[in-house]
Amino acid sequence: MKSTDLKPRETPLPSAHTYVRDGRMFQLLSKSQRPVTADTITAILADHANYPVGICNHVEPGVSTAESRAAVVMNAASGVMLCSDGPPCSNAFRRFTLD
Repeated sequence: MKSTDLKPRETPLPSAHTYVRDGRMFQLLSKSQRPVTADTITAILADHANYPVGICNHVEPGVSTAESRAAVVMNAASGVMLCSDGPPCSNAFRRFTLD
């Protein structure tokens, strides 16, 4: 493949809900005790404020079709990653490390 074969890809704009969730996350992080911990981040990812467009979303017929299917918190410096398999409000985070 040549570089001339590459074509720009259309990227859809984020939904308005993305900005609501971003604003809420910023608000929660601004109020958080320092240093911010993984526990702080996992709690923020489980937040339901601004329902039905909260950070943690759930499908509800007639109200919302979006759902948080997983959540990931990474610390590149320590090589640790926490992952929830499903909505972070109701699923434990599993710890993975780079060895």
